[in-house]
Amino acid sequence: MLPTHRIRLDRSAGPAQLVVDDRLTLIIGAELHNSSSSTVEAMEHGVARVAALGARCVLAPIAWESVEPEEGHFDLTLIDAFIQTCRRHEINGIPLWFGAWKNGASMYTPEWVKTNPKRFPRALDADGMPLDSLSPFADELAQADAAAFSQVMQRVHELDHDATMLMVQIENEIGLLASARDHSPAASAAWAASVPDELISTLNDDDGSRLRDAWLRNGQRTGTDWVATFGDNDLASEAFMAWGYSRHVQKVAAAGRAQHDVPLFVNAWLDSAKTTEGLALGGGQRPGDYPSGGPLVQVAPVWRTFAPEIDLLCPDAYHEGVDLTLQRFTHASGGLFIPEMRRDADGVGTAFIAIGTHSAIGISPFGVDSFQDDEHLPLADGYRLLTAAAPAVLAARAEHRKVIGFHLNGPSGTATLDFDDLFFHVRPWSGFVAARDDARGYGLIVQESDDTYLIVGRGFVAVPALRDGTRVAPLTVDELDTTGANEKVLRRLNGDETLSGRGVAHPALGMRNPAGHPIPANVTTSGLARMRIYKF
Repeated sequence: MLPTHRIRLDRSAGPAQLVVDDRLTLIIGAELHNSSSSTVEAMEHGVARVAALGARCVLAPIAWESVEPEEGHFDLTLIDAFIQTCRRHEINGIPLWFGAWKNGASMYTPEWVKTNPKRFPRALDADGMPLDSLSPFADELAQADAAAFSQVMQRVHELDHDATMLMVQIENEIGLLASARDHSPAASAAWAASVPDELISTLNDDDGSRLRDAWLRNGQRTGTDWVATFGDNDLASEAFMAWGYSRHVQKVAAAGRAQHDVPLFVNAWLDSAKTTEGLALGGGQRPGDYPSGGPLVQVAPVWRTFAPEIDLLCPDAYHEGVDLTLQRFTHASGGLFIPEMRRDADGVGTAFIAIGTHSAIGISPFGVDSFQDDEHLPLADGYRLLTAAAPAVLAARAEHRKVIGFHLNGPSGTATLDFDDLFFHVRPWSGFVAARDDARGYGLIVQESDDTYLIVGRGFVAVPALRDGTRVAPLTVDELDTTGANEKVLRRLNGDETLSGRGVAHPALGMRNPAGHPIPANVTTSGLARMRIYKF
């Protein structure tokens, strides 16, 4: 029996939306640690922890070395277990194919690949020293990677009759570290050859890209090598490596899609001046410091041209203040999904921005299966809020009404959310109480109708105002339950809980009334409220 469902991306009305069985779907996900799906027992433990936190989709690595321990002999135990475990816990899944590269290195390839440099040569640095990464300019590597991935996708096609597996990631944070480009013999020959005509044709229609600007500065040359076309600079090296990697990924993606047609994506280690000391969470300002040739915005034209089977180029968002990055990826890729991000309260704030402001199809904090003590509380609360708000968010997208997310950076942060004639002033909420030092305001507001708004999140107050100066105030404010499948009104709010009838207050998690203060504030709201407004 073949699958009867349809899973696709719909870009007919703007950024890509995930459609499953003709229904818009939001991925409220979580990614396991790298080794948490390496055995059936580890898979069960990891997926169970994800489900207990309240995520509705789990992202888990499926490693080439496990699938094909001997060349031509395939073991599909782990992909079978992944599908079955997700079904048992009633959540969706997204396999992450850790094939030829993971985080700029080739650590998940089988032993028979690692130990055969003649068939599968390493990338070389400028001094001719081998790197931890296999060269993408070796055709036999792409053929072998594609053959193994094809087996995995065939098994998904055979088993997944109910759309449990929503999408698939190919490789992980692909690119070359420790060198801006590969200097192996095959790579050096390609570097000296002409830039492909297909890329030049793309640049003709790609206004505003850094690659097009470099091409224009160098005289719009055609039929010349990478330096003559783009200049003797890091961008030329990065574009060259993007060409090598995207061609490899295209072969893998095409082989997989021939077996099972679901959305395919790649994820990017971001280039950024912001780094986390001692940790490879992303960042680096030069290609080679971050994986050169990965699916970043500046080389998106290369990826779109040479890997057309890839549906989304996705950022891994570990830094604060990623709003502009998300905007750029949404534009470059025609949609947004975040397969890796922080799992703390700041990560929850990023999730609200992605889903609210950038119409993301979903989010997935990384490593959620290793929380200790009460570390999980902000994320578990965020999952509850996003799950409860998801129907309203998807309805608003379908009806072309506004959804706006925000993340207030510290106690002095504010935001103004523009809903055309009406806007909301948003600021941190303090009331009569003291917040934790790390408390941040985050949330989203959904326009449900002309006079009704769903207001979701923590650590803020939202006060409506009209652009023409007409007075406006809440007519009713209902606090809603976030724990059940059916919407339930917990309380009709007014008075202190509505800023004396002026707006909505959602206290941060962990707020407390100061000892000895004569007037207590209510700090135990659900974080989900529906406001109806009126003019006077």
